[in-house]
This record gives sequence, C-alpha cells and structure tokens, in this order.
Amino acid sequence: MKNSTRVTGCLLIFLAFLVLGNVLIAGETFSSDFPKTSAQDVKAEYAPDELIVKFKSTVQQDMAAAILTNSVTESSLAELNKKHRVKKATPLFRKRSGKTTGEASKSFQAMIEKARSTRGAPGGGKITDLSNIYVLRVEEGVDILLAVKEYSGDPNVEYAEPNYIVHADVIPNDPSFSELWGLNNTGQTGGVPDADIDAPNAWDIEMGSSSVVVAVIDTGVDYNHEDLAANMWTNTGETNCADGIDNDGNGYIDDCRGWDFYNNDNDPYDDYGYGNYYGHGTPCSGTIAAVGDNGIGVAGVNWNLRIMPLKFISARGAGYISDAVTAILYATDMGARVMNISWGGVNYSRSMEDAIQAANDAGILFIAAAGNSSSDNDKYPHYPSSYDTPNVIAVAATDHNDELAAFSDYGATTVDLGAPGVSIYSTLPGNSYGYFRGTSMATPYVAGVAGLVISNNPSLSTAEVKGRVILSVDPLSSLDGKTLTGGRLNALNALTGPYNPPIANFSAEYTSVPTPVTVQFTELSIYAGSPAWHWDFGDGTFSAERSPVHTYTATGRYTVSLTVADEYGSDTETMTDFILVGTRWMTEVVDSEGDVGEYSSIALDLSDNVHISYYDSTNGNLKYVTNASGSWVAETVDGSGGARWFTSIAVDSLANVHIIYSISDIDSDLKYATNASGSWVIETIESIVETEDRGGDFHASIAVDSSDNVHISYSRYEWEYDYYDWYTYSWLKYATNASGSWVKKVIEGPLGIYQGIGNTSIAIDSSDNVHIGYEAFYSHYAYSDSINYATNASGSWTREGVAGPAVSFGSIAVDSGDNVYISYVGNLFYGAAPELKYSTNASGSWVAETVDSERDLGWGSSIALDSGDNVHISYYDFTNGDLKYASNSVPDISATPASHDFGSVPKETTSPPATFTISNTGGADLVIGGVYLTGANPYQFRIRNDNCSGQTLASSGSCTIEAVYRPTRRGTMYAEIGIGNNDPDTPTLYIELTGMGVKKHKEHEEH
Repeated sequence: MKNSTRVTGCLLIFLAFLVLGNVLIAGETFSSDFPKTSAQDVKAEYAPDELIVKFKSTVQQDMAAAILTNSVTESSLAELNKKHRVKKATPLFRKRSGKTTGEASKSFQAMIEKARSTRGAPGGGKITDLSNIYVLRVEEGVDILLAVKEYSGDPNVEYAEPNYIVHADVIPNDPSFSELWGLNNTGQTGGVPDADIDAPNAWDIEMGSSSVVVAVIDTGVDYNHEDLAANMWTNTGETNCADGIDNDGNGYIDDCRGWDFYNNDNDPYDDYGYGNYYGHGTPCSGTIAAVGDNGIGVAGVNWNLRIMPLKFISARGAGYISDAVTAILYATDMGARVMNISWGGVNYSRSMEDAIQAANDAGILFIAAAGNSSSDNDKYPHYPSSYDTPNVIAVAATDHNDELAAFSDYGATTVDLGAPGVSIYSTLPGNSYGYFRGTSMATPYVAGVAGLVISNNPSLSTAEVKGRVILSVDPLSSLDGKTLTGGRLNALNALTGPYNPPIANFSAEYTSVPTPVTVQFTELSIYAGSPAWHWDFGDGTFSAERSPVHTYTATGRYTVSLTVADEYGSDTETMTDFILVGTRWMTEVVDSEGDVGEYSSIALDLSDNVHISYYDSTNGNLKYVTNASGSWVAETVDGSGGARWFTSIAVDSLANVHIIYSISDIDSDLKYATNASGSWVIETIESIVETEDRGGDFHASIAVDSSDNVHISYSRYEWEYDYYDWYTYSWLKYATNASGSWVKKVIEGPLGIYQGIGNTSIAIDSSDNVHIGYEAFYSHYAYSDSINYATNASGSWTREGVAGPAVSFGSIAVDSGDNVYISYVGNLFYGAAPELKYSTNASGSWVAETVDSERDLGWGSSIALDSGDNVHISYYDFTNGDLKYASNSVPDISATPASHDFGSVPKETTSPPATFTISNTGGADLVIGGVYLTGANPYQFRIRNDNCSGQTLASSGSCTIEAVYRPTRRGTMYAEIGIGNNDPDTPTLYIELTGMGVKKHKEHEEH
C-alpha cells in the first residue's frame, strides 16, 4: 500500500548528478515566461519570487486579468496581493485565460472526459479540477514563506505553496560498455545471465504501436536523433507549424512536436549539459523507444510507440514545478497514455498531486523514479514517486547481477518494482550514445513495457496495465522487503503472464466523523485480471461495488476490509479501527411550557438515562424530567411555589433521584427531595426565618456515595438591617444522611459584613471521601473573591485556597486516582479579559491551566471527567448567549527541544546528531503521519533514526527523531522538520533547524 506524507510545497525541479558520492549543482538558469534565477539562486531551495495558489471555486474572476487590472473583487485577496507585491498571475491551465472560474472548470472537465474517451478509460466519477491554480509572481524581497502562510489562511484559497527544489534521479557513468544488458543479459558485462527484462522474448509477441504515446516530461528530447526521429510524436491539430496561430485551440501556438514550458516556446530540444555529460530526456527516450531493427544505434524497449517531448527543465538544470504541472496537463489533453518522470525530491506539492490525479482521472499511467539516495521511501518519501494516486508506478534500479543498485531508493510499500538502472547505454543529443545509471534510467524500461502492454491490448484500463506490469515481475531476493512486489520488471511476463494475485488497498474520504455520515471509499488495489470486490464495512453490511459509498448510522470504531479477487488469486486488506464515527450534538425541547427558569442540573443513571431538575419561573415550582421510559416525561416535584435559583440533582445506583434546591416563600428553605420510596418525599434541611428586616438564601450541591448515601454542600447567606446599617453572615456547610438521619457540619463561617461564601460544589471519591469547592471573599475590596477547597479525606476537615483573587467558582470533580479538579473563571478585573481555568492537585500541589481567554466568557462553568480522566468543561458565552464546551480529550503534540542550532560545521562534514523527543501531552491518542524536511534549505540537513513516522502515541507517550547537518556550501542555512499529526491545534509541528557551513579546512586552521 502506498503511503503519502503531506508536506506543503511546490517544487522547483533541479537536475544534479551524483558522482563519487557528491552532489554537484548545475549552473545558472535562463529567462522565460516565468522569472528565472541566477547561478547563485539555483542553490536556493525554493523560488525566491513566486508561489503557487489554488483559489476556491467561489473566486470567479480570472486572477491573471484581475491582478493585471488591479480589480480583484475579494477584499482579503486584494489586501494580500498588495501586501506581498504581486506583479502577475499565470494560470497553469492555459485554456483558463479570459474565462470565469465556472467556464474554465467546464472546459477542464470536458478536457478530462475527452481524454477518458480517447483512452478507453471509464467516464463519470469525480474529476480533480486544476482550472483555478495560478503562479503568483511577486517583487524581489518578498518573504515567500510568509506569503504562503498568509494565502493559505485566506478563506478564498484552497491551498498555497512555494517552489522547492528536487533533484533528477540520474547518475552519469563513464562510457565503457556497449551491450544493452538490461534488455538481454548474457553475462556480457560480467553480470548474471538473464538478469534482464526478457525483451527479445517479448518482441516475439509485441514490438509496440505508433498509436501509443509516452510523454517524456524532462529536459526535452533530441527529436532529430537518428534513432528517435521516426518515433517522435507530432501534433496533427497544428496545420501549419509556423503560422503563429493556435490551430487546435489548446492554448499553445505551433506546438507541432510538444512544448518547452521552461522557455515558453515550441522547441522542446534537449539542450541539457554538464561537464562531459549531456542530455537527460534524450537517453530516457532512447530506452523507451529508440527505433528497433534499423541497423543503427540501439533499440528501445518499444520499437514503434511515439515519444511526446515536453521540456520543463532548463539547459543548466533548473525548472519550476508550475511548469511540470502545466506539462502534465498538456500531456493529459494531447493524448499521452503514459508519462515518464525521471526526477524527484523530498518535498510534497499539492498542485503536483492534483495534476497526477487529473492524469489518473483521464486514464494515464504515471511512471516515476524512486530516487537515488539509498534511502527507505517508506520512512522518507520521495516525490512524485511516493504520491498515493492509483496511476503511479514507483521504480527502483537494479544492476546486472539482479541486485538492488547501491544508490537506489527502496520501500516495501512505496516502491513498486525494480528495473535495470546501472550502466544503461542509450541515445544522447547530436546522434550520440552513452552510458548512464540511476533510477531515472530504470523508469524508462517500465514506461516502455507499459507501452508494449497497451499496444498489445489497447482496451485495458490504466489499473489493468499497471497490474500486468508490476504483478508479473521476476521475484528477487535482493528486492524482497525492498519493494511492494519484491521483483524486477519482466516484459514477457507483462504481456503473457503468469500474473501474481491482486494487492488489495483502499482509502476513505473521511475516517473520523460524526454520525450519521456518508463515507466515500476509493479502491486503490492492483490487479492484472478481471476483479471482483467484496467490502466489509464493519457494521454488518457489505458491498460488491468497486468504490462504494456507505452510510454509518451508529457511533463507534469500525474495522473495514476489502477483498479483491481475479482469475489469478485474491487478497484482503483490513484496516483496524479505520473509521471513527463520533456523536453529533443533538438538541431537543424537553419542556415547552415557556416558563422554564434559567437554572437546571443534569445527571445520568447507570443505564445512561438522563435526569434533569429545573424550576418553573412563572409559578416557582420545582420540576423534574427524564427519558428513562424512552420518551421525555416531566413532573412537578414541589408545587408550593417559591423555587428559584439553584438546583442540583444526583442519581444513585438504583436509579433513585435525589434533588437539593431552595425555596423562598414565607421563609428561605433548603430542601431535599427524593423518589426512592416510589413517590416524591420532601424534607427541609435548613431554614432562614425571614422578616421585614431579615432574610437569606442557600446555594447547594448534591452527590451520592457508593452506598447511595446522600451528601450535600451548601452555603447559607443571611442579611439583616437595623435601620442604621446592613449586616451579612455566611457559612459553608455540609450535610449527609449516611447515619440514617441528617447530620450537619459547619466547614467555614460565620463570615461577617463585607465577607461571604458563594457558590459551592461537592464530589465523592472512590473511598467515599468528600471534596467541596467553593467561592469566598474576605474583605470589602473589589475582586477579593477566592476559590477554596475543603475535604475530609484525612479523617478531619481541612481547607485551603486554590485560586484568586477576581475569580468566579464553577464546580468540582475527582478523577480515577481521587485527584481533584476545580473549574472557575479568573482574571475578572475591570477591563481585563476573563479566563476560563481549571486547577488540579494531581501533582501534589495546585496547578492551574487556562482553557479559554475570550472576552465574552460568562462567570459560570461546570467540570466533569470521563473514564480516561480527560477534562470536560461546559461554560457560557454572555456576549453571544452561547453554551460552550471544552475538553482536553484530544492529542497534544510537543517537541523537546523545539529547535536546534548545529553551529559551524565544515563543508561535506556531518555534524553530531541532534535528538528530538516528540511527546503526546493530551488525553487522546496522537497519530503521527510523515516526518519530513522542509523550509529554505532542506537538503543541507538529514533525518536519521526516525522512530515516529506512522506511530500512534498514547497519552503521555513519546518517540524520538534524530537529525544531522551536512552542509554542501558555506553560509547560514535553515530548515524545519515537519511532523504531520492529528493534533487539532497543531496538525503539522515544525522543529526549526539552523547551521552554518564553513570552509572544510577551517577546523585545522584554528588548531
């Protein structure tokens, strides 16, 4: 199964050669439609003056015209364009110009549907739309990374990315052999006989067809080469190649033999050169389709197919991913059936992936080099070969002994197969020939064989062609565990079989969603025959569709499996807990009398039935409602009138209900009601006799212990007026019926004038100890409120302060370890922004954490803990009148250290490793995706010993990553380690890396 690691970025393609282990950088770039860079700029690792932006479909303007005329209608985009000094916008879809987004989208989809029909690909289905992607050119000095960040955050933008660098996957070698061992190995180069693709045997069956077109997207092709000219593609839609007219209306003028996207002209000649080595697209083309049996030069894998030359890499080795994307769209539009991609790098580009997906939609194979870093692509993805689109085939290189080439990248799930890639003799510009090595020389072998399979059976789908190519390999011990198939390409087997059983794989549009939800599953399997599919969605339902849509109606974790079977066998892919279906907040009216008071209390019984106590604001009655019978049933508990303010409810193990509340009619009474006997029984816990000059009130909280005894905490507040002054008194009290009758105790008080005790909340721990949180103030000064805590856990009552001043109490809860958590709102000073907080003594002392600091916070809150001791808090937004909810039951990723400076390191010298610990400090599992390097100079740093990619860290879990710095030049360099994960606040964690490259001999000079 392919795995793609998401990294923001658009790639500046850059050709480099690996000679004796050293990467040599090519020189300057030249001018074209897009701004190019100097030789010094080539060393940069993203374009300094442009970025790629895909606008949402709601942006209907042609951005090229809108920016040119300064008439962008979206104000936020206009501000960004002004801030980042955007000079020009160029659409990657050339037919876009002058069209609205709706018109351009229709044109793009029509192009894909036409491409599907000409290739026999299935119609319908989702099409990846690239009609609204632009290259934005900015003035010198603009911070590209800041621009990318700010455009990405704009509501009108789907994504934005810079231009990173990748390296061509080719390694030139000295000319020393003349035999084409990769096609037919007799041991002529000292290798193992038959360590080849069995091309002569395949040619007995199929030599290729001129109706099959392979697009070589590269440095261009010498279309006049003696061994290639007869097999070059021509655009028959251009009736005159020099009339300056776009005869076929495809957006390109006089494109009779392809296009040069780098220089924006119709001459895609391969002018690449470096030292004694020259040509790159030309040797790729020679391996694919040099004319066979013509008495000159070499023979390609496919003797007759047509090569479409598309140049986007310059003569000196630099090219922009925007040009590569545009080239892919051109090939998609103009009839290519296969694309040969012999370049790559470590940075992910969303626009590139979209372009590859569009090619897949059109029925085109995308065959890409795995890379030449001797690294595991499962851990360190190499793009574009690591994109997880169904049409990608990733190719490693093998040598004449059927060994994995020493330089070749590999990957048990991300590299599909091997092909010859060492000492490959092929065509060079100027009717020349020479030797090359690299995975980019292996890739054309696969492209050529794919062309043979299509030529032999044009009706095959893209999936079937891919399956026949990679499920017909010769198994090799050297590739076992190194590639998906564990084998090397075999042209004969690809045409005739035998084929291996399918490799099942799938994806889902959503994997963590509320219920009910509809999920689109996409089948990504590899098969060579006529497949049948069997889906098990994990909820007792099944499907035989290829890519079904399924609706989950119940919450839970669902394990999904797909079995794919054809005439060659079957395979099952099972993804455990793949779909997580959560709950959606549901609201319903429980009491519609229109007289419900402001305060209510809720509790659940052991069967999760809901019980609510509340009051009737019109008549002052205490009411109770439950859904225990299956529907909401309400009743009046106390109809005497005078019920007001606070009520608190608890349910015992027998589902008996216990309610504490206050009544203020003639006197103020704290009352307790229970239905434990089968009917409501009410008793008075305490009273305050009210007169004309005297009164009071209660605030109470109720809980039950493991023996179903009732415990109540309450504050008693009294006032008195003696004509001259007001006097107040307050107490914090506790009452329980554990002994069979009510026993009351004063915890604190009485407090006199200018002092008081306010809200209180009670909780019982696993040992039936009592914990009480409450609010108190001890002076007449404003903001003197404090949060206090009292408990009898030690055998006697103790009290301590928790937080203050300027606080408002919320509630109290205990976790599974009997640690205490108290919620409250703090920072209630005049003019300050209030802060929702909770404090816990889990560490042995009170530690506070801020949950929300919006200015619209109300003063009340309620706290609860789930079975995993995650914190849940409900609270009030007084500005908008909203009920809000917060929880730490989510993953929380952090890195220690958060950055590292490697200091001064001599060129070509590897620094000591820096170790980073990645931790999950949240309450839910942290799922880590890919770990990758990004930023300004990612190639100057290396990730070593990555123990985090693909890991799931439980709460408090951790893993480690090591990185080193190996500068190839002098100067200060920067990069970031990007870590994709499911932390909702930090979906990508970045660790900053810095280092300074110095002269290699500097250390010796200093000593």
